[in-house]
Amino acid sequence: DSNGFSDVSVLNVNSNPAEIQAVVNQAIKESCENAEKRAYFPLIIGSSPAMVKIKKKISDLANLNEAVLIQGESGTGKELITRFIHLKSKRCNRPFIKLSMPQLPVDFFEKQLLMLEDPQAEEEGIFTAAHQGTLLLEEIGRMPAEPQSTLLKIIDEAGLFKAADEPIDVRIIATSGRDLAALVESGQFNKGLFYRLNVIRIDLPPLRSRLEDISALADLFADKFCIESGKSHFELSPKIKSLLTCYHWPGNVQELQDLIRLIVNDGNEDRVTRKLRIHKKYQAITDYYRDIHALAGLGDVKKHIKDLDKISLKKISNIFMERAEKKVLKKALESTNWNRKRTAALLDISYKSLLNKIKEYKLG
Repeated sequence: DSNGFSDVSVLNVNSNPAEIQAVVNQAIKESCENAEKRAYFPLIIGSSPAMVKIKKKISDLANLNEAVLIQGESGTGKELITRFIHLKSKRCNRPFIKLSMPQLPVDFFEKQLLMLEDPQAEEEGIFTAAHQGTLLLEEIGRMPAEPQSTLLKIIDEAGLFKAADEPIDVRIIATSGRDLAALVESGQFNKGLFYRLNVIRIDLPPLRSRLEDISALADLFADKFCIESGKSHFELSPKIKSLLTCYHWPGNVQELQDLIRLIVNDGNEDRVTRKLRIHKKYQAITDYYRDIHALAGLGDVKKHIKDLDKISLKKISNIFMERAEKKVLKKALESTNWNRKRTAALLDISYKSLLNKIKEYKLG
């Protein structure tokens, strides 16, 4: 059956007890191995349009061999997607090797190239070790310029072939928290290498752009940490789930996971609730600023909301009032064909106040 004990059921009842025990032991061993594999299989949670589209794309490319570039902010799950692609592919039982670009020595790929070109090389290179598997190049956007050229040379000339012309079959998946296309434009990233890596691209959205997925993710993490801590159950309250959707999540899914771990381990939500309430207030103010932008045409209002800790409601309200007043005043003057007495009556202000406003806003 699904638990791996099907072989036991076909044994003759008169079988040797030692044989029965051997089969049972083997079945248990296989069941444990299968369970271990399932335990490490990553889950991609989300029913938002962006995530549905990404899951469909991943399903379509799982058995292809082309290079994949995965871009997204820190904490959005770039490595999880990479492992999912690997485990869903025909390479699932072959090596998965991860290289973190910021941690590699500058001459790393130069040495790899020499190993590939030298048939007498005693040391096995990364590309040889990853044969028929997947090679993850993590944070490729933070790679220095010189190694970029060497890596391009490996991919183009020697990297996928040994000196004896025996092919090395490696699927490359690169991740980046920075926009590689923008880095190419600014001359910080090798254009040729970008084209080799950007065959299939997946852009992971930040968590703040898929708020509808937060509840399911929170429940998943709550169950996960209950199992890890030996608790039978921990249910997140509707109140905190509501607050979770008001937070801006600079650390994305990773930050949500850390927060849920804190809640489950503490056994209560109070400390986290206080933190999220503050950000709910900020979110309300931020939404209010967006409404102001739409109503008064404040093209520069965005500069006032970049730092949520330095919001001045008084300042932004004054800007809104001035811009809105100027728009209304100009509209009223146009509607009366710039007849100032009629405009003053229309706006229910004194004639002198109208003249002062026309002068203040430089309306001629």
